[in-house]
Amino acid sequence: MTKVNKEFHHKKSLGQNFMMDKNVARKIVENSGIGEEDEVLEIGPGTGFLSREILKVAKKVTAVEIDERLVEYLKEEFADEERFEIIHHDFLTFDITELAKRSKKKLKVIGNIPYHITSQILIHVFDHFKSVETLTATLQKEVADRLLSPPGSKRYGILSVYTALFSESEKLFNISRGVFNPKPKVESSAIKLTLREKLPDDITDLILLKQVIRTTFGKRRKMLRNSIKGVADCVSYLEELGFDLTRRPETLDVKGFIELTNAVIEWKEKEINVESGTI
Repeated sequence: MTKVNKEFHHKKSLGQNFMMDKNVARKIVENSGIGEEDEVLEIGPGTGFLSREILKVAKKVTAVEIDERLVEYLKEEFADEERFEIIHHDFLTFDITELAKRSKKKLKVIGNIPYHITSQILIHVFDHFKSVETLTATLQKEVADRLLSPPGSKRYGILSVYTALFSESEKLFNISRGVFNPKPKVESSAIKLTLREKLPDDITDLILLKQVIRTTFGKRRKMLRNSIKGVADCVSYLEELGFDLTRRPETLDVKGFIELTNAVIEWKEKEINVESGTI
């Protein structure tokens, strides 16, 4: 255990739970598929415990850390390692695409993700899916199970749809609380997401698709007849097309949300044409 781990004052506001088991860190890296030609983006390296394992197999590691104290520690700790770059930045605003352009290839992203901002981190990676090859992450077990939940299940939600839309996902293994310092109150899981090369061709408006997913799940207990009104007043038109609006959002898979969104687009186009007098 390094000096920083013994004396370091963990910030609850940053969700700092440092991994302390070398075997678990090694297992995560082995399952990540990272190889000698890969440039890796690490989310929140903490004390560099996982970083050391990644450097054993990767070409380069760029680590993004928000805590200035850890940035200074890591600069000293890895002073002689040319393949390690530490950047003091909030990952949620870090430009993943720019780093990929600089690397001239897609990145493999890895990290022990702070539990309280898991959703934001995942969405940020999804927003840059064209620049990311894989994401291997340690998450709260409950969240990991939610990501991989199928339509119709209680845990199926916004992140489940986003994960299926942007990636192929797999759960690697569960991790006990004792692996971390300080010990979290919940169990964890390691997952791996392989980002898609491209999204389905029938997506015509990704921004609206995300809005439809968010809005309908915002009222997940309500039928689509009620929740879709938060996007557009198109209930009659959708029913004319044969949509069953008595269903709830958790029963729709990715294809179902795409079809619903495209129907909303059609309705909007018809409304514009009516207002302009073209029909």
